[in-house]
Amino acid sequence: MKRRTVLGTISGGIASSLLVGSGAFSSTRAERELNVEVVDDSQAYLRIDARSTGIAGRSSEVNLRDGGRVATFRIPGPEDDLVAGTDPSGVGLHSEYWFDDLAIIQNQGTDSITVYSQYNGDFSQIAIYDSTVNNTPLTSKSVGVELSPGDSFNMGLYIETADETPKQYRESLAIIGEV
Repeated sequence: MKRRTVLGTISGGIASSLLVGSGAFSSTRAERELNVEVVDDSQAYLRIDARSTGIAGRSSEVNLRDGGRVATFRIPGPEDDLVAGTDPSGVGLHSEYWFDDLAIIQNQGTDSITVYSQYNGDFSQIAIYDSTVNNTPLTSKSVGVELSPGDSFNMGLYIETADETPKQYRESLAIIGEV
């Protein structure tokens, strides 16, 4: 009798597991149609508007080969020699620089996001910061600026140098908006 009970329990368990199924699979490929609109920085979900702010031509929108426009930042700017009669050539070695109000960053999406930057290049550090609050480089989500839909902040650019070779550099900075 015990053997029948054990066999009945085992066969009942197997039958119910076959009915329920595990839902696991080893591989799949599903092709779907996807429509994506690529727009200028000033019209994107994370808007980077370099035209509405900035001094000495340090920030602007640049035309790309495919007809798009992207925000760009130049230190020194082409008009830096017109500001206060100086003629700077660039940033110095072993220094920190804070360039306020180079662009406006706005959340044009539908979710709240945290905005920060990531840099991996030749300088010690390049990061964005909120020009209106304080001089804290926004280098991770934990120190980023939280923006609700429609909110914005004035972006500054922080540059820290060390033993770089005196020359012209062309660096890239990732500006991230993360839910």
